[in-house]
Amino acid sequence: MFGGLLLVACACATPAQETPLPGPDCANSSCHTERLDASDPHSHSVDSSDCLDCHVVVDVEQHSFEHYDDTTDHCTGCHGAVGTENLHQHAPVTTGVCAYCHNTHKSENEALLKFPTNTLCIGCHVRLVPEEEHVVHGPVVDRDCTACHETHGSEVEGLLTKPAPELCFDCHNDDLEDHQGKPLPAVGPTFVDKSLNQHPPFARGKCLMCHDPHSSSNHRLQRWPYQDAFYTGFSSTAIFCLMCHGETAFSEPRTLEATKFRNGNLNLHYRHVNRDKSRGCRACHHQHASRNDAQIATDTFMGSENIGIREYAKTESGGSCSPTCHRSVRYDRLEVVDNQFVVTAREGVDATVKELTGAPLTHSGSTLYQQRCAGCHGADANGRIGPRIGGATIDRVADAVDRVDLMGDLADVDPAVLQMIVDAIPSGIDADLPGEADGAGEGLAAFTANCAGCHGTEGGGRVGPAITGASMEKVTNAIATVPMMIAMQHLDAATISLIAHHLQELAVMEEAEHLARDGESLFIKKCSSCHGMTAEGSIGPKIQGATVVLALDAITHVPMMGEVNTLSHEEIEAITAFLATLVDTNEQQPEAGATAETIDGQAIFSNTCALCHAQDAGGQIGSDIRGLGSEAIFTAIRDIDLMHQLRVLTPEEIGAVGSYLQQIPRGKPTPREGRRVFKANCEACHGTDAKGLVGPDISQLAAPDITAAIARVPMMIGMKGLDERDIEAVAVFLADARQRTGDE
Repeated sequence: MFGGLLLVACACATPAQETPLPGPDCANSSCHTERLDASDPHSHSVDSSDCLDCHVVVDVEQHSFEHYDDTTDHCTGCHGAVGTENLHQHAPVTTGVCAYCHNTHKSENEALLKFPTNTLCIGCHVRLVPEEEHVVHGPVVDRDCTACHETHGSEVEGLLTKPAPELCFDCHNDDLEDHQGKPLPAVGPTFVDKSLNQHPPFARGKCLMCHDPHSSSNHRLQRWPYQDAFYTGFSSTAIFCLMCHGETAFSEPRTLEATKFRNGNLNLHYRHVNRDKSRGCRACHHQHASRNDAQIATDTFMGSENIGIREYAKTESGGSCSPTCHRSVRYDRLEVVDNQFVVTAREGVDATVKELTGAPLTHSGSTLYQQRCAGCHGADANGRIGPRIGGATIDRVADAVDRVDLMGDLADVDPAVLQMIVDAIPSGIDADLPGEADGAGEGLAAFTANCAGCHGTEGGGRVGPAITGASMEKVTNAIATVPMMIAMQHLDAATISLIAHHLQELAVMEEAEHLARDGESLFIKKCSSCHGMTAEGSIGPKIQGATVVLALDAITHVPMMGEVNTLSHEEIEAITAFLATLVDTNEQQPEAGATAETIDGQAIFSNTCALCHAQDAGGQIGSDIRGLGSEAIFTAIRDIDLMHQLRVLTPEEIGAVGSYLQQIPRGKPTPREGRRVFKANCEACHGTDAKGLVGPDISQLAAPDITAAIARVPMMIGMKGLDERDIEAVAVFLADARQRTGDE
């Protein structure tokens, strides 16, 4: 933190023989009075004789001092461990940068904080401050970060004060109102009451599976789109329920197995949902829990009206429903009920009695796959939100159910039913995929045609065993000795060689997948809090595709990454293997021979610089860099620790960013920019308040006065390097200080 930080010799020092040691004179001299001028000084500042508790004399004649080298231990000597004993620690605590948040001498804020808590937190966590159109969680609106988070350390991931859902129910155990004044019924009691039919994620307390705890563009802070109106046009992308529940129950007008909510073969889910004026899922189902089967709701909102279902009852082959929106109706899958509604003509053809009575009593594995899995993995199992799973075995699926939150609702599925789903997973292989060089495409085709049926599309085993990595000799021997493989005896040596080559490639891919899977777990634990769950950038920059070399360089140079110094080289390799999977291969890459003129500098700036410097380059966490050229950017990347991760940029890319920045007009300097110039060039002689120290009071000067002084005062020869903007910035800072103190 402060280790080795040399304090500048005080400009007001008296001759060497009169230079005092730190003690009572420190706070009374013209140098250090500002250290005590606060309503809440550090306890060691109250009695200035305590200065040597934190400072070490370097050269008394020069009035030169250092802080203790190991400042972290020094702070904890008085303040205790303050979070270092917790499993999860705030990054400044982990790296020992106490002064990142606290002033060491004085503060007008509680606990010597540099700013009030609600301002201090968003200095780093700026991305959590929502845009106006977002739905915002109440504590975020109030900027009350400590309502949910500890400031130093916690035993709960995310520095939460309690684990979810216990933390959520601190507020949601009682009735509340949302930002529009609509009531939010208490959900805590429905979580405790296990006699209710609960939504599986809710039953397991996984509130954050569906809700973002800070802000969202979606209704009720939901992570994915969901319409907030009672009536809406049907779109699978607008109802995120279908990510888990699939689309087949809503896409077929007539069915005998896609859903049990049907009258004969008339799909009543389709009737309600798939139309121009359709109902959303929560018109009939409660998203948390209900006393009715299938989480059928007892009431819901339709505009400002509270409508509901007066009664719902199931029978062995159907049921009855009495909603407030129409009269009581019945439905039956075997004996079709005529409810005598005047409706539009039904699509399709009614099933015969024989077809109805012969319909399966339970869903087939194929239907269950489409309902439970296709939303994430795609109807063809080639991947969508989730990965490609063609050929997955029951062991792999069971392992995923244990590890992946979004698959937790399959934990209670009967093993026989789960096996039905696994058996029905599509192969996910497109035999017409373009081949790769050296016969790789031919090997895939040969393997798919002859082996995938028994051994799975990825060679991991299905009916037959796992065979990834098998050599040509091993495949040939198996064909000769295994009775089940007699049908393969027609394969020639060239085809077997192609298959073996493909199996060895599968082994390499499998190892990479295992490595990436381990890396994902490590990334979530060690990196995601700063870089985001998909490495797209949050507090820290976007690091998708980062290499081992880049990661090691960042760990070495970036203080905030001190926590990951304990990672082994193998763990870093695993993390970067996972980061490689996040790279969008469709993103346009610079072509070979690209120049600064042909590269999109604005796009590179948005991805690598805007997080700290803002999209307009006017400064946010970092400084205003409008108008900077490529040379200044190169120097900053070379010299500034926090920018070491940008060394991956090529000279051409840096040139493109510089060209883009030089096109942005800088605008008038800000007081913050002026303070930086003043502190570096003026403060030592004129004091922190500009009212004089060795030099005179300059607090009333304007830009022309400062320019004239630099030209005529010999002592200011060192300031002749300041340009017009620097001088104007100092003048803006001085004017702002006068306005704030009322000295105009």
